[in-house]
Parts: sequence; structure tokens; C-alpha cells
Amino acid sequence: MLDDDIKMAQEIVSRKTNNVTFSPYHNSSFIYRTTNEEISKYQFLLNGKDKVLSVIASGNQILNSIFAGSYDVTGFDISTFPKYYLNLQIAGLKVFSLEEFVKFFYQEVDDLDYDDMYDTIRPSLDKDTRLFWDSLLNYFDYSDLRDSTLFSSEPFSTTKVKRENIYLQNSANYQNLQEKISSVNITYLTGDIFKLADSLETGYDLVNLSSIMYYNSKDSYRRLLSTLPLNNNGEILTYLYDTNVFQKLNLPNTEVYKFEDSKSGIMIYKKR
Repeated sequence: MLDDDIKMAQEIVSRKTNNVTFSPYHNSSFIYRTTNEEISKYQFLLNGKDKVLSVIASGNQILNSIFAGSYDVTGFDISTFPKYYLNLQIAGLKVFSLEEFVKFFYQEVDDLDYDDMYDTIRPSLDKDTRLFWDSLLNYFDYSDLRDSTLFSSEPFSTTKVKRENIYLQNSANYQNLQEKISSVNITYLTGDIFKLADSLETGYDLVNLSSIMYYNSKDSYRRLLSTLPLNNNGEILTYLYDTNVFQKLNLPNTEVYKFEDSKSGIMIYKKR
């Protein structure tokens, strides 16, 4: 699988393969460089959730859960690439200062500077992640990767990134996450969560489905909510870009938290 992932990524960066299709999410869809959610506004709901199942996406949802104290995390994504990006961030956390981490992941870095910084964290990467990024950076400049459809082209600012991620807001928070990251057990699943759900046996304190609801039918999503295994008092989190949509869903066992000064919010499902 690693060899297939490497080949696919190389072909995407070299423009030999087009991973932009009519379906926005699939096995080779792009990596988000950062979240487009206001995670800091629901950070308090991540507390006390020891065992978590979460979409990987940019990795921000998982890193914020670890900051909140989660220590057993299962990350899933329909795309095969996000797990390599999250592992790259975890290696960066172990080595970089806050300022270096923000520069490496969220700023426009010169190719030579990026190579030097990558060499700094490379020894901290697990074998598969190291081979994946080596296979790209040994043949392409970082700017080639950044400008290809391996990554989302959605614009962002470092100010917004820091505002939405509590572990990036100050050095104390960043060090807090650094201290926790090495003791967390993270496992990965690649595939469609609607198909993976039936095979999940262990219960979770929190399932973070992000905005997956928007890309599937209401009936399919209702079944997913009832299928995912939860511990007692476990919750399933759905991100809402507009809380008004909740009124049209009529989903059982759910409640909505609307963010202050925003039309966005989250929907929480609990099994009764």
C-alpha cells in the first residue's frame, strides 16, 4: 500500500494523474493544510474524551483532541494521504518550537529552507511516513508539492490558523501538546466511514465526523449516527457551517450548539 501511495502522490505532483474529479472526496483526494472549522469554539466539548474516533483531514481535529487529553485515537479518512501529513505534524511537534512549526506548516517557505527544516524532523518520522515524504522531496521541490493538487488550494492566514487551534495560540499551549503527543496511541483507518462503521467494534467517548454530513444523504447519515459504537455518555460531533440547516434535518437524539457571533456551530448526537 505504501508503494501505491508513493506512486500515486508522485504522479499527482508531476501532473501525470488528475486527482480532481466530480467527487470531492475519494482515495487520492487532496490534503487539507489546515482546518476550515472554528475548532476553538467547540474545544470545551473535547475535554474528558479518552477514546476518540475522528476524521483526519488536516490533522487539526485530532491534535486538538490530544491537547484536550485524549490518549487513544483512531483517525480515519477516505483519502490515503492525510495520515502521512498528520504524522509529519507529529514529528514537527517533537522537534520544532512554536514559531518553527507555524513557519514549516503554514507559511510560504523557500524551498532550500524547507529542505533544511525537513531534514531536522526527518529522524523523528516513522518509517512509512519518512519513505513517503522522502519519495517526494528527493525528486520535487516543496513548492511543487504545495502548488499541486496533492494539497488543497484553499487560502488561509496564520492569524486564522492560530485563532482556530488552541495549541498554536501560545508557547505554553504548544508545550502542553508536545508533552502529551508521545504518549498517545494513534491508529489509522483508510476508507469511507459509511462502510467502515459496521466493522468498528470498540466504543468511543467521542466521534468527530466534521462536515461529512454535507456530502451524503440525510438517510445515510442517520444510519451512520446509529451505527457508530459509543461508550456510555459517548457523543458524535457534526460540524455545521450554518446551524439553520439543523431545522431541516430532523435527526433524533441530537442537539445544536450555535457559536457566538457566527452562523456556524456543532450538532451533538447521543444514544438514548
